[in-house]
Amino acid sequence: MMVHGPMPLLRNHHLLASTDLDQVREVTGKLWTKHEVTVNGRKPFQTLVNCFQSNDISLSYVDCSTPLRVACASATGQYMVQLNLGGGAEHRINGNLEISDRGRAVIVGPRQDLVMVARPTRALILGLSPGWLEKKLSTRGLPESNSPRWISGFNTRTGRGRALRKLCLQTARDLDYPASLLRAPHFFAHVVSRLRQLLLDCLQESAPGGDQQPPVASGLGRLMTLEGWMAEHLHLPLGIDELASQAGLSPRAVQMAFRQHRGVTPLEFLRTLRLDEARKRFSSGSGLSVAEVAGSLGFTHLGRFAGHYRQRFGESPAQTRRKQVGP
Repeated sequence: MMVHGPMPLLRNHHLLASTDLDQVREVTGKLWTKHEVTVNGRKPFQTLVNCFQSNDISLSYVDCSTPLRVACASATGQYMVQLNLGGGAEHRINGNLEISDRGRAVIVGPRQDLVMVARPTRALILGLSPGWLEKKLSTRGLPESNSPRWISGFNTRTGRGRALRKLCLQTARDLDYPASLLRAPHFFAHVVSRLRQLLLDCLQESAPGGDQQPPVASGLGRLMTLEGWMAEHLHLPLGIDELASQAGLSPRAVQMAFRQHRGVTPLEFLRTLRLDEARKRFSSGSGLSVAEVAGSLGFTHLGRFAGHYRQRFGESPAQTRRKQVGP
């Protein structure tokens, strides 16, 4: 079956390629939720869907060359983020209009009614289970999906939205390679944590007053206690919400405390701790590969890990490693 556009993503996780609208309704209804799909215009129906699923997330690639109208009540049991790679759509979420295109993502959550009118579109759709996310929405004071203040879209050209889009694309590409580090459970857990964290940050940035700076609510002593805990748990997928929970503070208070006392963000400080630990492991002569060390410390991209390592230590991870274990 021919599809429009570039090479599909998630090719090793093929779900369907079809010109049969009834077949697509049945298969995708099991994947997301029951919905009504009708073709707009006279163009022959044609679509491709690839989908990776785990206990924590789903990541789907959809390439549909046909204009469609999609309607469903209680849209999904997950939070679904549509990141368009081409084309776009109008979304009516609980009656409110939201537009998705290459520069703007739309997020649909549980307990919402959705009507979507889509142009020919290629998209990645990130699905996240509601339990963890809804707890964190409450912690951050963000509206839940059934609230009229629900944040239904965010910019993906700059800031956290751009970072989320890039990580979803990178994850989809990595999942197509049998030797990908994503096959290691602890490494994949770090990727899932980062995706969740970025989505929360996107919603925070888009919330009214989301760019306002809150007062600092943490002293140096409490910050140093948190730093010690971080150093002992570098293997865990840590985001700002996990750090805030450990410190007994709000995420914003933790962010401001690090900026005031350390001059960096919490995640920049965490990255430095992990880089220092990586250097210790390379220098110990353990024989672990660069990929094994990076993956065990939560670095989800080897190229960026190597770049940060060289910037901090003036040499590559491989150069440090060779000093102990040889070529």
